[in-house]
Amino acid sequence: MLSAKKTSGFFNGSLVLTQDPPGVRDFAGVLEECSISSFPDRSLKYAFILVFVADSAASLDSSSAFESVSSTITDTLIQNAPAALQYGDFAAMGLAGWSPAGFVRWSFEIINVTTGLPWFWTIVAGSAFWRLACVPFALKGLQASARMQPLQPQIMQLQQNVKRASDSRDRLALQKASLAMSAFYKDNGINPFAGFISLIQMPITLGIFFGVQKMCKLPVEQLTQSGFALFPDLTVVDPTLVLPIALCAAVNMQISLGARDVNTIERPGMGHFMNAMRILTIPGIWFMSSFPVGLLVSLLTTASLTIAQTLALRSPAIRRALDIPIPPPETRGKLPSMSSTPAFIKKFLWDDVMEATVKKQKEESARQRTRMKKRF
Repeated sequence: MLSAKKTSGFFNGSLVLTQDPPGVRDFAGVLEECSISSFPDRSLKYAFILVFVADSAASLDSSSAFESVSSTITDTLIQNAPAALQYGDFAAMGLAGWSPAGFVRWSFEIINVTTGLPWFWTIVAGSAFWRLACVPFALKGLQASARMQPLQPQIMQLQQNVKRASDSRDRLALQKASLAMSAFYKDNGINPFAGFISLIQMPITLGIFFGVQKMCKLPVEQLTQSGFALFPDLTVVDPTLVLPIALCAAVNMQISLGARDVNTIERPGMGHFMNAMRILTIPGIWFMSSFPVGLLVSLLTTASLTIAQTLALRSPAIRRALDIPIPPPETRGKLPSMSSTPAFIKKFLWDDVMEATVKKQKEESARQRTRMKKRF
């Protein structure tokens, strides 16, 4: 007879095996007798099943053991598998709603129930859907930035004129500088606020992140059966670190490819900032190693599609079809060397900040002296 005694040990109780007459035992009855459903850890349940199978198979000839035991295992695991998700289950669990994350989770429920896809592929399909939904906003932002990129020197000069007039508190000069900038934008067909439409991607991206994260951490029971052999449980961390490393490599590649659309010649600080972000992807591996597999799969899906989008938009034919100006070679961004970035960051954080502080103090002192003179 097979039984479980509540004593200390690996199973929080010890297994005692005694030989029954030859034949396959009533597996469901054994599970009920041993209260296997009460084991707190899923791995302990499966270990218990394997011990039982080995004990049963020993009493049978090899072919009979294989057929009978495999059939018994299949039937039992099917009976113990989580029930398939139904429409409305996420709402009942408080996962669906009108927030970006709730809306994303609701869409995942629809994809899973409608298509019957395993949860691994449901997360891939859902993340891809929302990434593709962001494409029109990304294209609008790229169109605006591509039109402005060749004109950056003139734009920066006009911005300096506005800032100088504002600092001097000369209202007439400020008005003239502002009108000059508006006229420049109008003459060149530029809408300075068009680039902000790309920010609509932000709530969608955050919705995907927090939506999948909560699904994995709640957890949704069905996510423990992913349907993908390499990552069978989407609610646990990746012990191999394959996914965190792949994700950080994808982010690094994404930053490097995106530098071409940034005018790092006129704005060198952006290039060093992007270098700093690339450096941060290395410790990011440790940080992302705490993410559940399902979240890493979602992030890797969106990062891969973003890389594909960036590479596709390198094609002049595609850019012309989408009315995205092709920037001249001299304005294309290029990342500075990694060795120059630490010195730039030091200068930015220390020298420039200190210089700005001293300048501000001098201006404040000058204003105070002016006020004192007016009083007397």
